[in-house]
Formats: sequence, C-alpha cells, structure tokens
Amino acid sequence: MKVFFALIFLLRTINTHSRPPGCGKETFYPKGKWFRNNSTAHSGRYWEQYIDKQYDMNTETPVYIFLHGQDSTAIEKTKKFGIENSTYKSYVQVFPQGIDDHVSADCGTGWNVIDSASSHDKATCNSNADDSLCCYQSCLDQKVCTGDSAEANCGWATCVDDTQFILDIVDQLTNLELCIGDIYIAGESNGGMMIHGLLAEYPSMFRSAMSVYGLPFIGYNNVPSALNMTSMFSMHDRSDEIIPWYGGEAGGWFYESGIAVMSKHAVVHNCSKTTPEVVRTPYDGGESNISCLNYGVCAGSRTVMYCLYDGGHGAWPQEGNDLTIWFFENKWQ
Repeated sequence: MKVFFALIFLLRTINTHSRPPGCGKETFYPKGKWFRNNSTAHSGRYWEQYIDKQYDMNTETPVYIFLHGQDSTAIEKTKKFGIENSTYKSYVQVFPQGIDDHVSADCGTGWNVIDSASSHDKATCNSNADDSLCCYQSCLDQKVCTGDSAEANCGWATCVDDTQFILDIVDQLTNLELCIGDIYIAGESNGGMMIHGLLAEYPSMFRSAMSVYGLPFIGYNNVPSALNMTSMFSMHDRSDEIIPWYGGEAGGWFYESGIAVMSKHAVVHNCSKTTPEVVRTPYDGGESNISCLNYGVCAGSRTVMYCLYDGGHGAWPQEGNDLTIWFFENKWQ
C-alpha cells in the first residue's frame, strides 16, 4: 500500500497534472462548519473537517492537515489552529485524531512519529524520563516493550501505523467528491515531531510543511534529498523547556536542535545562505515578539524559514495562524 502512495505522490511532482476525480462534482459534505469525518480504512478513527463556504467544485482547493500534540484532541485544536477566519484563500481543513491504546500507564493520545522499533530506541532518553514512559497495547503486540517506565524502552506513544492513517485520509478525501489540490501539513509538539517523520518517509507528498514546537529525537534528523520540492517552516517558542529549540536533554529526552534541522533542510534545498538571516514578514513583533529567519534564496523558488516568539511550550501567538497561511501562500512558489 505504501509503495502505491509513494507512486501517486511522485506523479504529483511531474509536469503532467491530471485533474482530481472529485472536481466538477457537488460535494455532500457541509460547508462553513466543522464536522467529524470517519475513516473508511481504519475502524474507530476519525478527523475533524472544515470546508470553506467559498469552496468551488470546479477549482482545486488546497488541503491543510494539522496534527495535535500529545494527550490532546483534534476538536480542541481546531479552536487554536483552525484557519477558517484567514484572510487568504479557502482551504479544506483536516485535523486528525491521534490514538490512545494504553494498557496501564496512560501517556495520552499521540502519534507514532517513527516506526515502532525506532520509537522505542533507548538512545533517545535516559532514566529521568522513566515516569513518562508507557507501553501501549499496539507496542506490546509488536514486542518492542514489556511494561511501563524503564520496561517501555523509551516508548511513550502508540505503535499503530499513523503514517498510513494520514495517507488514507488523503485518499478518502480525493475519492469522496472533493476537488483536492496541493496538500499542506503542520503539527504541534508530538504532532510537530510527526511532521518530521512524515517528510522523511514521503518527501514528495506535501507542497509545504510546518512544525510548531516539535523537533526530532537525537539521531532522527532525516532530511532526504527529495524534500527539495517542499518548503519548510518552523515556529518555536523561545523559552520552551519541554522541547527546547536549541536541542539537548529535556525531561530525560534527547532532541536535535531546531537550527540543525533547518540547516539540513537548507542544504537539501541548495539555499544561498549556510547560516540563517533575518527576514521581514507582515507579522513581526507584536505581543509575542515574533522574529523570523531564512536561508536566503533556495533552488526551485522554495523556502526554508523559521520564526521564534516569546513563551513556553504550548504558547501560540495571536498572529500565528495568519503567519502560517502567509508562508504557505507566498513562500513555496
């Protein structure tokens, strides 16, 4: 199945562009309000969805996928990260719900950010993280952990195939009478970590991607060369002590630094600057003191950029959603 999707998204990158099957068909989905859509491929799984009132069945409409953080819900995050009030063009918004299949200790809903064996990598944590480690049922089934705490082998989320879940969401939307265009994806915290994993596995799938206070674990800063067609954006709070921008240990976990991650993207994109430089946006300053940097001019007119702002883990500036869409609209083409 994954080979099939890899072929589909490879074909999206070539010049011959076939019209999506849902174009020209009237959708049965409601417009102008959030509703729950159930997965046809994954029993019990769902996402929150929003179709703009201005949706046109004859116009390819971009899809904005957002992944919530650990121990959170999709419906909760629609209120914080939903872009239905954006001043930019309409999107089909999709906020998938992570899964919680805990057995005893409960680390909450979340995402299997890398494959099950790697997500139970003892090199990614130390004993300081023991109190936040859980062995979920899907992980027990795959024998990558035997219990909670130290026996979880640095495990803290489900081992279900969340990558396939995201792929199947796109497939379902495409085949259920929606005129789907380019796909943009973002995620916060654990969802932001999932973004990095998805990009590494499916580098041709997304037009642009954004990670919000989410970084890969040490040793998992994987940026394949095929990502040179996907603009990369990161937003991170300056005082984050859960997933610190400068990487290192936090709460017993070991993270790559944001600069190391974005610099690797800059190399793949053949950007003109090896060190980031200040870039102006319409949303600089404000109450959160937003400041942004990029790596100059990159090949293919793509962009590698990050913005820092005041606050701790979970903080989100009031200009954050407009800045996100501004990047998606202006910095990928």
